Amino acid sequence: MKFHPNLFIGCVVLLSVFLFSELKAQENYLDSLQEDLLESQGSEKIHLLLEISEFIGSEDVESAVKYVNEALLIAEQNNFEIEVALCQTKLASLSYQNAQYDKSLQFYRQAFQFYNQKDITNEVCSILIGIGQVFHREGILDSALYYFESSLDCAKKHSDTLWEVVSHRSIGNVFYKKGQFDQALKSFYMGLSLADISEKCVFEKSRLYNNLGVLMSDWGEYEESLDYYRKALMIMDPLKDVQEISRIFNNMGTIFWYQSQNDSALYYYSLSLENRERIGDDNGRAYVLNNLGMYYGSLEDYPHSLDYFMRSLSLFEMLSNRSGIVMALYNIGSVYQELADYPLSSKYFNQSLSVSKSQGFSDYVLASLEALQDVYSQSGEWEKAYQSLDKYQRINDSLRKIQNVELLKEMELSYEYEKNQADLNVLKNKMDSAKLERDQSWVLFIGAIIILALLLISIYLIIWQVRSRTNLEHDKLSPALIRYQMNPQFINSSLEGIKELISKNRVKESNLFLTGFAKIIRTFIESSTNAAIVLEKEIETTKRFLQLHQLRYDQKLNFEMNLSREVEPEIIAIPPFVFFPIYVYVIDNHLRNGEVDMALFIDAKENMLSMKIDIRYYCEDLDLKADEQGLGHSFNEIKQRIKLLNKSIKEKMIFHYEIHIDPERNQKALQLNINFPIKPD
Repeated sequence: MKFHPNLFIGCVVLLSVFLFSELKAQENYLDSLQEDLLESQGSEKIHLLLEISEFIGSEDVESAVKYVNEALLIAEQNNFEIEVALCQTKLASLSYQNAQYDKSLQFYRQAFQFYNQKDITNEVCSILIGIGQVFHREGILDSALYYFESSLDCAKKHSDTLWEVVSHRSIGNVFYKKGQFDQALKSFYMGLSLADISEKCVFEKSRLYNNLGVLMSDWGEYEESLDYYRKALMIMDPLKDVQEISRIFNNMGTIFWYQSQNDSALYYYSLSLENRERIGDDNGRAYVLNNLGMYYGSLEDYPHSLDYFMRSLSLFEMLSNRSGIVMALYNIGSVYQELADYPLSSKYFNQSLSVSKSQGFSDYVLASLEALQDVYSQSGEWEKAYQSLDKYQRINDSLRKIQNVELLKEMELSYEYEKNQADLNVLKNKMDSAKLERDQSWVLFIGAIIILALLLISIYLIIWQVRSRTNLEHDKLSPALIRYQMNPQFINSSLEGIKELISKNRVKESNLFLTGFAKIIRTFIESSTNAAIVLEKEIETTKRFLQLHQLRYDQKLNFEMNLSREVEPEIIAIPPFVFFPIYVYVIDNHLRNGEVDMALFIDAKENMLSMKIDIRYYCEDLDLKADEQGLGHSFNEIKQRIKLLNKSIKEKMIFHYEIHIDPERNQKALQLNINFPIKPD
């Protein structure tokens, strides 16, 4: 159905008129509560005081706090434990609303002691979420993530769907703030799938739609983003939640701004700001003011833009919202840069950089360094410009080491493009040669030390394990099992890969390869003393291994994984790295000749776990005989290990494989399948 903007705007106007018409009814309700309060006492009076506080809290926080304190005094005098905890929770929420974060944490923790002792799940989850929100507002994201995940664990333990949804949404917001958008999307979708099956989650479903709208707008999917916002508004409209409706209006304004529909953008921003001022939502008001600053900046109306950014910064500082402070400082620096006021521009960018570093906001650290490089270049301060560029490069390289290899390549291409546009070519050329030699020397030196240390540790662990066996039968089986489990082919292949990259002067790739190799070796060592590994760890190590060896070749390595819903990878244990010999053989012998496609299928039926790997690769007629010998050797290793494992753990594991050849395409297809008895870790 086609969306009509004019009709939608008309509905919004009617909504605003309706909200104002409700004010009189609300005043009458408040008068009624206060009359009842005069005739009440004990527990009844406490709950009336809390109800009045809830009613006026959004507009008059100080009065709301007075009502709650009066309720708390009555509860403590009468030793009403539940009511005391209720009052503490309400005071924590009001303190958070009033930007008194230390007091908020204090009240939350006092209430948590009671609810946790009584094992009242709903309140425990609520308080964990509340504590996480305090840290999230302050920009302490790792602490926020810890409390949100604790709430999720508690909700799962007690099968509380509503708090599972709230926890997933909160976790997604932390990942979004960290710039880990794939993880954020996963958390939002998990929350949405749960919200769809529970009528209690209507409000949370709207908020999830809003979060997904924000995420899609960041990816440039504006129509999809607007669709999510409209779904959120359709849910929130009957609930008459002005704060949530205002948030949606603000986000819709941003989308219209992105689409250059300036009149619609300004309309929604203004409506959101008006509502937030009316309900006293200072944090929401700060974000709308920031967006208005962006709006006027795009129109090159810099005085208005600067005014809105300054007002936004003032509110964020009052609220101690560190992420908001960084954003406002960066935007103010950008305005002064456009006005060619380079001293003020560099001042605000440096402040943004300082706060970003202290809070771990990596995206703003990079953005501030890049902006400072531009400002210093434009003002002729070449030494400072070079220093900013050098810091940008080192931090960017550091961040990319812990990311997906393909994302690393995309970021590197982007960096090379921006670097070539800089005005520092002459200065950089003078230092590139010396820097490259130092980097090579360090990579070779550190690489040699890491490899030597890991090999010594591996040898020590293997010897220690063999000597520690007291059972004669295990003494016979253990060395063979460990030899297969440690995958010597993988170690040899990886050492050759590092040698190739270094010989080709690919310093960054070799450095990344060393880092990844060290992580995988560490996993091998950790699993060498155990007959089993958690399936989730097996999958993670396999992905890391394939991504690592992709660096060596120009051809593409495609990997797909299909995990059945019946499989719980975090609790199922399997013998580790059984398929690795065939992975190593195919990559070493065929990836250089053409694309390799791998698909892993994992299913569970009747207490058996089935792992099936389909591998397709290019193989010419002349190579078929040699390939059969190589494959036979790899299959032999897998079969021998299965035989030893069956003998060692007294379980029946079944392994079989098939080979298919497509002579027209010069393509060979392998199908390997292993069935394991399921053993929870």
